[in-house]
Amino acid sequence: MTAIAVKNVSKKYPIYEKPLHRLQEAFVKNIFGRRKRFHKEFWALRDVSFDVEKGSTFGIVGKNGAGKSTLLQIIAGTIIPTMGSVEVNGRISALLELGAGFNPEFTGRENVFMNGSILGFSESEMKNRFSEIERFADIGEFIDQPVKTYSSGMYVRLAFAVAINVDPEILIVDEALSVGDVFFQHRCMHKIDQFKKSGKTILFVSHDPNAVKSLCDRAVLIDKGRLLEIGTPDKVVAKYLSLVSMKDIETSSIPNIIPPAPPLSKGGERGDFSHSQKIEHNIPNIDYRYGDKRAEIIGIAVYDTQGNKIESTAHGETILIRISAIMNEDLDKPIFGFMFRNKNGVDITGTNTVLEGNPLHSAKKGQVYTVDFITSLPLLHAGNYSISPAVANGNLDDYVICDWIENAYALQVFKAVSAMYGLVKFSVRVEAAISEAEEKTGLRLKEG
Repeated sequence: MTAIAVKNVSKKYPIYEKPLHRLQEAFVKNIFGRRKRFHKEFWALRDVSFDVEKGSTFGIVGKNGAGKSTLLQIIAGTIIPTMGSVEVNGRISALLELGAGFNPEFTGRENVFMNGSILGFSESEMKNRFSEIERFADIGEFIDQPVKTYSSGMYVRLAFAVAINVDPEILIVDEALSVGDVFFQHRCMHKIDQFKKSGKTILFVSHDPNAVKSLCDRAVLIDKGRLLEIGTPDKVVAKYLSLVSMKDIETSSIPNIIPPAPPLSKGGERGDFSHSQKIEHNIPNIDYRYGDKRAEIIGIAVYDTQGNKIESTAHGETILIRISAIMNEDLDKPIFGFMFRNKNGVDITGTNTVLEGNPLHSAKKGQVYTVDFITSLPLLHAGNYSISPAVANGNLDDYVICDWIENAYALQVFKAVSAMYGLVKFSVRVEAAISEAEEKTGLRLKEG
């Protein structure tokens, strides 16, 4: 069943250079007796269509000014589209951009009851919900102060507390959550996860790729008012990252004759790995690829300590991740790195040569750099993981991506311990002691 159906939605705004032009347009006519135009047309959205299934979590990503907030307001019913339609099946509760939904002159308490009334709740129903709203917002005595005196964080606390406590069937969350403190953000994400598990429909907008990939079932990418990509969160986020980083590139052909790579390490030491550092020529998978092509990855592989190429290993084992790239131009400060992700596309860890304290020598056009990353895997949850290699030029503060390949290599990890919880098992030493509370601490135990 469809919870939200967006069909060919477009939204146009008139843009006036001066306030006077708005007035002139209302009264001035041209020689044909028609109203003279004093504005330019700006299309915030153009022909956007998608469906959100009931009980799913749907992500919307895009750069600032892409049209995301306009789209959410149309879905929430606060603005009307110029063309197209939106069909919503279920009660909507929306946490949109900062400043929407509350009267700044009213107190927090008054705004809570006003919002409840707008959503069709009686005063007695809101009284029953108020204690939970107040507890979740946790803004203390400010609940009885005018909202105009609130900080942005306090405002969002109260707005989110109201949004999740009015029994919504559809929850819309804009990126306003980013202004809350870290503890409140965790509290909100936990609540959103609870909504997801209870079968509620969630429309989620965020600039955090990990949040979109971990929470959402499907996603869309909006750019300059148009729908640029729709599909799995992993695919959409990859397209989004390429959009904000660098223009798309196509996989290019690699020369058959490749000159040797310059030396990469002091003394040639490779830890437990005794096999030679050969050039890799195979990329098993390319979900998405972007960069400026000044260098291109030509191969990636993973090896065990015996020099065997592997596609599976136990967690805790030592592995070698090898990446080879050809230089299409001279690079003065090449950087190699990778991102390690789980099957949901969540970034587990990432690193690069500079971060590891091993900056690389400059490279000339036509040379091939081959870099080995040797690491002992943590105690990961069993499952399939992917490795996304990258080559850049610059330093940690100022760099340009030359080539980035999403999910180029798959590695199955199985666990060696009998039980573990969460994504990663910490290496923990346990120490415990028993003492009498009255004798050791001077505290008296309460009875009962």
